[in-house]
Amino acid sequence: MKHSNLTLNIYGPTPHGWTAFEKPAPSDITVASMPTAIFMIYTSEGFAIVSDSKGSMNKGTGEQKIFDASGPDWCLACGVSGTASAVDKQSGRDIFKELYACVIGQLKTLTPRNLTEYADLFISLVEGSWRSEVYSQYDWPKYSLKVQLAGYFKGQPGIAEREIFFDRYENDPPKKSSTFCPTPSEYSLEGSQPVKAKILSGDPDFQKFKTDGLTKIAAKDPSISLQEAMHAATQYIEACKSPKARELDSYCKSIDGRICTAVLTPTNTFQWGKNPPISSFNCFSVFFFFDGLYFNTAILMERRSGQSKGISPINFVFTKGCLNLRGSFSGADTSECFRPC
Repeated sequence: MKHSNLTLNIYGPTPHGWTAFEKPAPSDITVASMPTAIFMIYTSEGFAIVSDSKGSMNKGTGEQKIFDASGPDWCLACGVSGTASAVDKQSGRDIFKELYACVIGQLKTLTPRNLTEYADLFISLVEGSWRSEVYSQYDWPKYSLKVQLAGYFKGQPGIAEREIFFDRYENDPPKKSSTFCPTPSEYSLEGSQPVKAKILSGDPDFQKFKTDGLTKIAAKDPSISLQEAMHAATQYIEACKSPKARELDSYCKSIDGRICTAVLTPTNTFQWGKNPPISSFNCFSVFFFFDGLYFNTAILMERRSGQSKGISPINFVFTKGCLNLRGSFSGADTSECFRPC
């Protein structure tokens, strides 16, 4: 395990225990854009959160695009799109996904007062690493990253969007930012607007995707139910995946894969639907004291196939240059020791 600049990063778990997290060199990373469909709809019963799962660079259909961003005073879903993936060519790790998870974990240790502050902190913490990676790429001159946040902050519903841009040859366009307290039927959408318009117009090629929920959303009808919202969002993404949608809008050519769903309720509950992401991450930032210096470390834990793994409670003890981690992992007590390399 390596530590420098007073920062210690540990990545895990692995089948054989914990290993040191080391960021790949820029030459080993491929930054990719993710054409994406993410629909977040507010109802009086809660939020319906739905996304596709087409992998970046057209690889795989299990890409995670929505995350549980809940914390002490908030229950939030986070969606990412645009240049939102940075894959290590050798290991296949997506370091941007790890970055989002660590930022979500870090924000749990801070005290944002409202959703606006949370969204601003999130994008500012992501932006530095994101710009560093996209700057190292020369395939495309322009990149953008969009973050959607929806849920409850201190019991109040809210939706926030943040978007940042990078242009290698010209001044970067200004950042885009919006935050609002929604009324039932309001939403945040990343996807194909032409497809949405075709569905609502009753076009024969898209008639089967039209739902009462989408009609209520278009009419700003506050009577929309959570079930109607979930059905509307799911059918919209099914429409974006259809052959006719790909003929209509080239953006839809990369919308595919399993449809992932989640629900957020006023009781501060985040619950994955029947198709949770194949792999999702939770990150915990903790502080420890060593040789008279405080260290801030991010512990990144992985959940696969809907089964959560984690360590709780977490205790770090340095003894004679050795970091001991004590807690419960997958239901069993563990005590792992790491020595500096």
